[in-house]
Amino acid sequence: MKSRIILTILFAALAILVPAAANAGERKLEAVLVWGTNDATSPDPSHKPVPPEIAKKLTCLPFKYTHYFEVSRTTFSVSESDPAKVRLSQDCEVIVKQLEHGKVEVTLIGKGQPVGRITQELKKGKALVTGGNAANSTAWFVVLCEVK
Repeated sequence: MKSRIILTILFAALAILVPAAANAGERKLEAVLVWGTNDATSPDPSHKPVPPEIAKKLTCLPFKYTHYFEVSRTTFSVSESDPAKVRLSQDCEVIVKQLEHGKVEVTLIGKGQPVGRITQELKKGKALVTGGNAANSTAWFVVLCEVK
């Protein structure tokens, strides 16, 4: 009888601890798809200027663009055991893998084809920026950061 009680307690403890351990390495991230241009307005009325914190980050980088517009924003989770594939637009996807020591690997997919890969540490409060060229001397960027 005592052994059944002990076994029941052990199984109950395992049932509580296993899901917690599975989520222990999970990070909640946000990806913002940004279009960079020298035009003052976007031809797409659904695009809005990027928030000030993203604009500040992009203007500090060696890009030649004067205006940045938010195309989409997606929040998702990624764990050490399960990469996240996130669609940001009809033509743009990212695959994010969580690596050791706070690093992430981001693979950019444009029109169904891999167009770049970056591996970088992603610290809380910081952003990872990557992207590529687009038509008419414009570019697209993905700004990735951790959210609470």
